[in-house]
Amino acid sequence: MKKILKIIIIFLIIVPVFFFSIILFDDGVIEYEETITIEAPTQTIDSFIGNIYNMKQYMTGDFDIVLIKGEHQKSNAIYNIIWKIDTDSMTMQATLLNNNLPDSISYLYETKGLKNTMTQKHNLTSNNHTQIINKQKFEFYGVMKILKFLNIKGFKKSDFQNQSKIYLNEFKLFIENEAIPNKIIKS
Repeated sequence: MKKILKIIIIFLIIVPVFFFSIILFDDGVIEYEETITIEAPTQTIDSFIGNIYNMKQYMTGDFDIVLIKGEHQKSNAIYNIIWKIDTDSMTMQATLLNNNLPDSISYLYETKGLKNTMTQKHNLTSNNHTQIINKQKFEFYGVMKILKFLNIKGFKKSDFQNQSKIYLNEFKLFIENEAIPNKIIKS
């Protein structure tokens, strides 16, 4: 009985110390870069990507975007992105860090336990082709940091890269096949 009690006590000490050390010492960061070439002039892509509300036209899922602070399309504008999932919802805050289009645009997306900084650059590669360079930096906190450290499905670097590729491909398909001037939300 004493032996079992000792094992339980040791377990109750080691497990919290293990998880606390992950939170304390693991950087909890995933960084990567994805590129895609789109058959469209840079100006078309800039006018489309410069407006966060256009996300609703090419991203799948049921969500709303609401400006909560600042001036639309200006640095430091803050938006709530509200994802509807069955009968529940999840809110993510998006801050426009800078809008230096035609060169680049950066957003900070935040939700409980996670910060995601996205920087996107557009380079004209030929008359009618634009290369998009999408840089992502995910910073995990608290329990999310533990899940990232444990490399659980959904928290692996490859999972985040695959999701970015899906979004970029959806964007490419939309721009090349559906985006026409009257469908682009300008303000």
